Order: sequence, then C-alpha cells, then structure tokens
Amino acid sequence: MNCGRRVGGGLLAALLAVWLGAGAYVWNRNRVPAPPVQTRTLPAGNVYDQYVGLVQRIREPDQLTALDRSRKTSGNEVSRVLQANAEALSALKQLAGHPSAVTELRPGVRFVSALAFPSVTRLTAIAARSQARSKPTEAAQTLNAGLCFAAGVMRDGATLQLTTGYLSFVPLFEAAPDILRRFSAEDCRTLMASIEKLDRQTTPLASIFRTERVSRLEQFSELVKPGAVRIFRLNIPRADYEWQFLLKPKRPAYDALDTYLAKWAEEAAKLPLQVTPPAPPTEMEGILADESLEPRALATHVVRHAYIVARMRILYAALAAELVHERTGRYPATLKGLAEPAMLSDPFSGAPLIYKGMGGSYRLYSVGPNGKDDGGAPYKESRMSADGPGDLPLRPTF
Repeated sequence: MNCGRRVGGGLLAALLAVWLGAGAYVWNRNRVPAPPVQTRTLPAGNVYDQYVGLVQRIREPDQLTALDRSRKTSGNEVSRVLQANAEALSALKQLAGHPSAVTELRPGVRFVSALAFPSVTRLTAIAARSQARSKPTEAAQTLNAGLCFAAGVMRDGATLQLTTGYLSFVPLFEAAPDILRRFSAEDCRTLMASIEKLDRQTTPLASIFRTERVSRLEQFSELVKPGAVRIFRLNIPRADYEWQFLLKPKRPAYDALDTYLAKWAEEAAKLPLQVTPPAPPTEMEGILADESLEPRALATHVVRHAYIVARMRILYAALAAELVHERTGRYPATLKGLAEPAMLSDPFSGAPLIYKGMGGSYRLYSVGPNGKDDGGAPYKESRMSADGPGDLPLRPTF
C-alpha cells in the first residue's frame, strides 16, 4: 500500500515537473515585452465619432457612386438621392470646422470599413456640383464640409486612417475643378482660409508611422500572448503547425518588427523621393504573414500622404488664382506674393508648385511622385506608384 502510494506520488511529481518545465519553456518562447504606450490627447469637442455616425446614415451609397462617376449636376435621380440624404448633408455642414481626431486606431466592435467613408464625400461632391450653377456660395460651403470630413477622419491616426482619408478626399478633388470658377471672391477667401487651417493640422507622416508602430506591436503582443500560457492551461496543441508556431521564439520577431517600423518612421520624415524603404524583417516568417507590412505597401502610404497635401495645395493655389481673376479679369502671371510660400510648396519636390499664367487661363500642377516636371502630362493616379511618370494637374486623372 505504502509502496503504491510512493510510486503514485513519484509519478505525480514527475508529471508536475514535466508540466511546469514544458509550460515554462513555452512561456519563455512566447514572451514579448509590453508594447510602448503612446499618449494620445483628443481635442475637446472631438467630432470624429459623429463623422463615423454620418457614414452609417448615408442612404443608397451604390447610387451615390454611380451618380458621382457620371458627374451629373441635375435630373430626377440626382434630386431624389440628395433629398434622401438631406439630413446627413445638413449634419455634415454643421460639423465643418470642429476639431476631429481618430479615437479608434484598430478595428473594434463599432468598426466601419474604410471603403464606406467615401460615400459621405461622394454625396458632398454631387451636392456641390448641383448647387454650383445657382448657389455657388452654398456649393463652396458644401465642398468645405467635405474637405473637413476627409481631413478629420484621418487626423492623428495610423496608416488605416490615412487610407480612409485618401479614399474620402478623391471625390472632392475630382469635383473641385468643375465648380471653383463659379465662386465669388469671398467664397474663394473663405475656402482658402479653411484649406490653410487643414494644411496646418495635417498629421505629419512620421507621426502616422510612429502611431502605426505602437498599434502593430500591440497587435503582435495580443497574437502571441495566449500561447505563452497554453501549456499551463493544459491546452495541448494537436496539429504540427500549432506546435511549430508555439515553439518559435517570438521575442526576436517582436524586436525586428519594432526596429522595422521605427526605421519607417525615420524615413517618413524625408521627402518622398528620398525615402529608402527598409528591408522587411525575416524573423517574422512563420509567425505573422501580413502583406500590409511589405515595403511596397508601406511605401504607398508615403505617396498617399504627399498626394493629399499636394492636391489640397493645388486647390488652394487655384483659388488664389481665381481670386485675382475675379478682381482683374485676368489670371496672375505668377503666384508669388499671393499666399504664404508654405501653402504653395510641392510636398513631392520641396519646390514651389508649378504655375504658368496665360491671361485668360493658366496651368497649375505638382510634379508628382517621381519628383520630375513632365510638362503637365497627367500621372495615373489610380495606380499611386512611387515612381510613376507624370504630374498632378488641377483635374485628377484616374
């Protein structure tokens, strides 16, 4: 009897030792540091959540897409869709000019897809085109409300929110050339003041990548954390791939990801042409496969950020030219002296935007992602490649 008890006790002690040893080994293989904490101070009166709520209030988004593509300014269908979304458009205008900063960096319970946000700015573009003929001041106010929305849903965010802002801006950049020549001098001045404010409030790309780093490290930590205590909880893997994942050391991958994204934040402070994409970390193989972390994918955000800034400044410069035309009947020969140099600076080159006044008309463009003056030949904007040829004229080319 006593012998049996001793044998049983010995087996139990051995099993306990194996359990503790295996658990400690797996815990050590899956242990990573606590992610860095980024202090985010949201502005008082933040309307970001109200902007997200507006996205969910949009009616007939597919029809809005079709009408925006057709660029129709009148007709029964335009009137019907605008009437169906009248409350949302009114609410959007009331939010214009209020502070907005991203509250949720990662998809959560209330997450709204980035692809849904442009429905608000498509509505804005359709309404502004419709109003421009008979109510140009109202059209300018509508356009401004859309610009505030697009800027507000990406401010202080990470790359997901930058993508959201980029997609939201596109319908507005396409609509603006159709209507800005109808604006009065006062409309131009008001819209220029708003764009200048939005430009100052644009989150620097380096800050976006720093936020991205923290968000990604949090995501990585949450991915591997359950595995650290899996053996202790007697949740034994059954498949080979589960064992392979569980036994891979996670700390080298975590550190490599941290270094990789920190390097991107450093590169993001440079002009787009000067950015050298860091090599992706090989330590993450077999642990985290994510195409959005590939150098080509992250380089796209560099182009998108500069693109948004460039297009806003092109619109600003066009309004400055229209202001002179409204006063003199001719477009200025140069933009010098018409605005602060920073607002006429091309983010792709660091040099002034290219402007050529010709009395009754003008040419205005950014040199685009390749940093070269291609004589105004349009860049294929739908591709958003980092080295594609062509420039960004006032009217986008998709």
